[in-house]
Amino acid sequence: MEFRVLGPVQVEHHGSPVHVGRRRERCLLGLLLLEAGRPVPIHRLVDLLWQGEPPANATAVLSTYVSRLRTALNTAGDRYGDVLVRRGDGYAIEVPPDSVDAHRFTRLVELARTATDVERARLLREALALWRGTPLADAAEPLRARVCAGLDQLRRSATLLRIETDLALGGHDTVLGELAELAAREPLDEGLAGHLMLALYRSGRRQDALRTYHRTRQRLADELGLDPGAPLNRLAQAILRGDPGLDLTTTATGGSGPATDTGGDGPATDTGDPVPVTHTAGPGPTTTGTGDAGSFAGDGRGVAGRTGGAPLPRVPAQLPLNLAVFAGRQRELDQLDHILLPSGGEPAGVMIAVVSGTAGVGKSTLAVHWAHRRADRFPDGQLHVNLRGFDPSGSRVEPGQAIRGLLTALGAAPHHIPADLAEQAALYRSLLAGRRVLIMLDNAADADQVHPLLPGTPGCGVIVTSRYRLSGLVARVGAHPVTLELPPANEARQLLVQRLGPGRVAAELTAVDEIIAHCARLPLALAVAAARTAAQPGFPLRTLAEQLRSTAGGLDGFADGDPGTDVRAVFSWSYQRLTAPAARLFRLLGLHPGPDIGTAAAASLVGLPPPQVHPALAELTRANLLSEHVPGRYGCHDLLRAYAAELARKQEPAAERREAVHRVLDHYLHSAQAAARLTHPHRDAIAVDPPRPGVTAESFVDAADARCWLTVEQPVLLASIGQRSPDTAGGHTWQLAWTIAPFLDEHGHWPDLVAVLESALAAVRARGDRPGQAYALRYLGIACLRLGRHDDADGYLRQALARYAELDDHVGQAQVHHNLALVLEQRTRFPEALHHAQQALDLFETVGHRIGQARALSSVGWCHALNGTHDQALTCCYRALADQQELGDRPAEAHTWTSLGYAHHHLGQYPDAIACHQRALALFRDLGNRPAVADTLAHLGNTLHAHGQLGAARRAWLESATILDELHHPAAGEVRDRLRHTFAEAGASGTRGSAGDPARTTAKPAGPDHVRRAGEPLAG
Repeated sequence: MEFRVLGPVQVEHHGSPVHVGRRRERCLLGLLLLEAGRPVPIHRLVDLLWQGEPPANATAVLSTYVSRLRTALNTAGDRYGDVLVRRGDGYAIEVPPDSVDAHRFTRLVELARTATDVERARLLREALALWRGTPLADAAEPLRARVCAGLDQLRRSATLLRIETDLALGGHDTVLGELAELAAREPLDEGLAGHLMLALYRSGRRQDALRTYHRTRQRLADELGLDPGAPLNRLAQAILRGDPGLDLTTTATGGSGPATDTGGDGPATDTGDPVPVTHTAGPGPTTTGTGDAGSFAGDGRGVAGRTGGAPLPRVPAQLPLNLAVFAGRQRELDQLDHILLPSGGEPAGVMIAVVSGTAGVGKSTLAVHWAHRRADRFPDGQLHVNLRGFDPSGSRVEPGQAIRGLLTALGAAPHHIPADLAEQAALYRSLLAGRRVLIMLDNAADADQVHPLLPGTPGCGVIVTSRYRLSGLVARVGAHPVTLELPPANEARQLLVQRLGPGRVAAELTAVDEIIAHCARLPLALAVAAARTAAQPGFPLRTLAEQLRSTAGGLDGFADGDPGTDVRAVFSWSYQRLTAPAARLFRLLGLHPGPDIGTAAAASLVGLPPPQVHPALAELTRANLLSEHVPGRYGCHDLLRAYAAELARKQEPAAERREAVHRVLDHYLHSAQAAARLTHPHRDAIAVDPPRPGVTAESFVDAADARCWLTVEQPVLLASIGQRSPDTAGGHTWQLAWTIAPFLDEHGHWPDLVAVLESALAAVRARGDRPGQAYALRYLGIACLRLGRHDDADGYLRQALARYAELDDHVGQAQVHHNLALVLEQRTRFPEALHHAQQALDLFETVGHRIGQARALSSVGWCHALNGTHDQALTCCYRALADQQELGDRPAEAHTWTSLGYAHHHLGQYPDAIACHQRALALFRDLGNRPAVADTLAHLGNTLHAHGQLGAARRAWLESATILDELHHPAAGEVRDRLRHTFAEAGASGTRGSAGDPARTTAKPAGPDHVRRAGEPLAG
């Protein structure tokens, strides 16, 4: 017998329809089928079947319906009526879930999530074919909405996943019609628009793809007052450029390697570069958005739910790859279901599971597998962070670093994340409140590392993995422990069957049992051993068993006294089979400071040209001693890194270890310098030694390419600066910190900037390097200024000024005076700010430093404006503007136009002020500086309002507030308050809010009138 609820409720017996009564009886059958095998309480059935007040005899009527349904099912034959039973205080229909189309649909979608692309497409088509219309179509809409919302959402998710899969498989032509229809029904869904654009582009319809983008952008602007989000902008830019990354070059198969306990992946990082996309947003000047080239294959969630001009928090999907070779662990999976998905209504608190066990036992693999299986139960996203609690370098992820990554994934702008850990945790809990998000905290060292990363309200689930039991977390917050023991021998054997094939395992069962015993049934050890054996199908398994027997040993740092859990034998066996070049590279990788490494850096580490290191990298990848998690970037499990570091200490002479570290740091320093020359061409250079022989530095096509590299390598660069070991090349620390400081500054990573500069300052003080101290102190002052730590900023800058004076460095002194002017301006001490700006100008003029001179002159003009001497402000700024235009210093020119607009405004010269603000706005849009765009729009709105152009002022303020909302900037509230106050006042006085209206108000101008212009470029 087949039961159908994905449409009108129907029953078939051997293909023949079964009449199941009237509408309410069919509704009752549908409700019971949705919970097949589980009882539904009578009071709930009454509540669902009778909307509003049920009749007094509802329970008796319900019993009659049940009796009629039993009769109908028995009439069909095989006494099917017996499956409808009374259980406790409810009724249940006890039929196999697969006999109900809704359950079969759910199971097929779950299987599809972890299948290869081809199989996923087949499973999803089979699942979606089960739908015949609206589920429970016989039911009234209120009832349907209450019980079928999850099915409707899963159908939509499955449809989008099937479309994404078809796109990945090259089926863009076949999905075009369907996508066009879906996008027309949901015109505000950026996900659908992006899929349609990609399908059109791959079908050779580039212009239609761009028309779809502009149509979506216009609808968003008209109906929500929003610009498209970054993913849609990135895709449009890539289409404009004809980016080869959009072309279908390979077909993903969803294959995977061995199920090792890898510790998972870090948060996802957006590595693209801003490239302008020019578009028009209704009335007003042409605007320019920014984005990145890259894939638009997301989870289908668009922006249709955004309201009030502010975006909803992001929906992250950060789970690492779910391995296809997962075997067993059913008891632990059931435990996680019980802990994280409790029955009986909403959870009373945050559900936390702590999965603990020995290294390599499969903690991460289990957690990731469960998380993928139950991802649909957390519709607001899945977060993942590798806490690196047992990293051999000791560079574990501190709570502050981890929470900043999680906040960014949830949509918080990096430069608006608080510096204080407690405030960060409060913001994190606020963003999670009311949401159902799964948070996976992988490889934790202790409870203190985890505690700040826990949500504060019910609804979210947390999985923590650790080699320790974290009893403190269990005691403090009621976490539930899940102890992961070694798998039983039959599951270990099944792992080998999946990797080596059933025939090969069955042919040598004795050898297989010995391999399992030597690997201690440890999944990591089994995976590494099987990978080598699978690559040599002609070798008998007994050869592997003999090698493991002869090389028994252990990693001291991870031994617990039980030789059955020691993995050094497996690692040493795999290592001993390497060629000499691959073995040397593996050893030296133990000295690398970062979590992963690129090809050029690996080549520098061993002192060879990149083409000569490719074979070694490929060999290590084949042996599962490295994984290429993205093309050209390699990493490995921390146990393997520990083993590599141990080998380096034992087998590499101290001099060669030092040279290897120097070479790789040379690589990062000279690569970062090449990037900085493109991204900040007007910045003064520092002297660095030439790279050592064997170093390969990166080269870049343009500034966008350089920014991309800096983004990808940021974790490695930070780790390199913070490295502490006998092999560390201390001289690189401050030079590398100085080189990447502007990048960190402009991207709002100010806590990281403070941390690297503190490391740099310690290094140069230890070396007695006075110029290095001056540089480090100055940039520490800038970083503290960005964080609002004005006292610290002032103190560091004055120390830097003293160092530059001792060195008789006039340029350095000028730069510090320029920075001190910024600090004093932030404190509204405008006369003192003017004094320091003038000192900076005098010093730059003395040494003939034209870039610094023009920027300082502009700063003098701005300070005159703040002090109310607007005529002098105009004189200084117009002189500075001429020099900046001649020198091509466009960022400084844009800020000078803003200063000119401000001064003209306060002189009552509104047309001139409007023209200046519009020039600044055009430059800032072209440069992609969105904070400065918002700031300039606020000033432009002030001037338009003062000039009586209320409609234009409103548009400028509204766009400013929208951008500030997207940046999570607190000034957004000030601009919106100004909008409400001004136009409420205008309405009360009977004035009109249209462009050209002569009505004036004397209200205070909107926005922070005495706050430094956003993103002011720093001298030097």
